Amino acid sequence: MNKSRSNTPFLLIETPRAGKWNHRHIVPPGVPQRAYLDLIETARQQGEGDNFLAVGHKNEVKQFTTDRYAPELLILAGVDTKRLDKNQKQALQDSLTSLLGAVGKLVTKDIDWNRESETDPVVREELAVWFHQHFKGVEAIVWNPNLKRFKKIMFIATITIVLVSLGLVGHFGFKGGESPKEDSDVIAANQLIESLSNVQSFIDKDGVTKELEKLGFIENREGKMKISSEMKGTDLTIITGKRVFPEEIEKLFSSKVDSVNMNSPQIVNDLISCKKGIINLAGLQDTSHTPFIKEYQVNALKNKIKEHRKEEDKRYEGRLEDKPGDVKKSCSNELADEKPLEFLKRCYEKLGKTISSKGDDKFWKLSESLLESCSKVRL
Repeated sequence: MNKSRSNTPFLLIETPRAGKWNHRHIVPPGVPQRAYLDLIETARQQGEGDNFLAVGHKNEVKQFTTDRYAPELLILAGVDTKRLDKNQKQALQDSLTSLLGAVGKLVTKDIDWNRESETDPVVREELAVWFHQHFKGVEAIVWNPNLKRFKKIMFIATITIVLVSLGLVGHFGFKGGESPKEDSDVIAANQLIESLSNVQSFIDKDGVTKELEKLGFIENREGKMKISSEMKGTDLTIITGKRVFPEEIEKLFSSKVDSVNMNSPQIVNDLISCKKGIINLAGLQDTSHTPFIKEYQVNALKNKIKEHRKEEDKRYEGRLEDKPGDVKKSCSNELADEKPLEFLKRCYEKLGKTISSKGDDKFWKLSESLLESCSKVRL
């Protein structure tokens, strides 16, 4: 049995890419070596122990100073895995896996191994932030080898300590003896910016910040970016769909649900690709650093579809002359005017796909790109 002396869950990284040091451990503030040294050996061999879950076991990362490959591990330590059911365990493992991209960025870009890590472990605040972003408000089971009976408890005290350090006590309703160290609106804005920046394959934090400000989700007050009144009280990791995109645009997606996981790289990137397609076809000059699709962008798209069908009416008459009735109906001026998004999907399948393959129609080439991108969105 693996016996950790820590009764507070925390995230831990073991990396073989620590510059000239090769292997190093990365921990959040306040975690002593003894809290993880007794489980790390087992974690290297398997993804689960009595008191941890680990991801990243494949030998896929290359050491900086050698030609050898080794696993890079992200570990959730201090939880009694025996008391987790299958679904709970899978949810935690999925959350850990979603952070591997951020782990890679931290290890290869954010940490200067020439200046840090002479001693092991390396302490980084990011791990406390990730813990809060992915595991906050969730009931966890503390692993305690000294108790004969295990007791499920809420980690209010633990989370409060983390939130106080992040200045989030007031924002999430926790009460304590200390006032938040920083304005909760600033922390909330930073959380949203970091969340969107970390899940994207291209990191443009400045672009994300500017776009969120333009969209009205954050605002510059007193020289600092703060969350806007529109987003106050919103869970910034799981956001309701209506805050991310107009409901009618869902007909272009492959699935429909009530919320969007902003920590899922796949979902965020697919939404951004869909948004790019909308912007390009609509002829807008907007940026697409975030997945938020606004009503005016969809309206611009619908107007573009209507205008295209009206302006090209004579050409459509020729294209549809010998076509069956269902094709004529799918590509009719009436459908484009009344239900432009439905026109886009139906006419593309009946006619636009063939036109696009010939490469002589910009509208249908852009439509093809839009429909292909949006159809990949699985929320």
